[in-house]
Amino acid sequence: MLSSASPAVMALVAFVHTRVAGFRDSGADGIGMPGWQIVAMEDDVVMLEASGSLLRAVIVARRNSPTRSTFTTFLFYRRKGAAWMWWFVRPLHQRVARYLLENGAAVDGEAVSRSLRPATCSTCST
Repeated sequence: MLSSASPAVMALVAFVHTRVAGFRDSGADGIGMPGWQIVAMEDDVVMLEASGSLLRAVIVARRNSPTRSTFTTFLFYRRKGAAWMWWFVRPLHQRVARYLLENGAAVDGEAVSRSLRPATCSTCST
């Protein structure tokens, strides 16, 4: 659960993920975002995945050094024309990713490795 994130931010994320991206709830214990599951979690890396009718998404957050973290999003489109959505969602995605990393988002009440808290987010710049 992303318990440390603002309820307003998480409501916006849930809306975009369910209504725009069409991510389906996996039914498994997730991370507080509809459809997202933790695929891998180590001290310096977290990999999340979500799937829906339009696309499959994978997010990898990695601590590269004490002062640098990266947050990489991979999108796998299932339908022609689904890529148009990224033009609108991308700026919001970058801001929310930066917000979650800078505020040390928590999963299941535990920090997603406090060492992932970045001094900068290299892939989140606009």
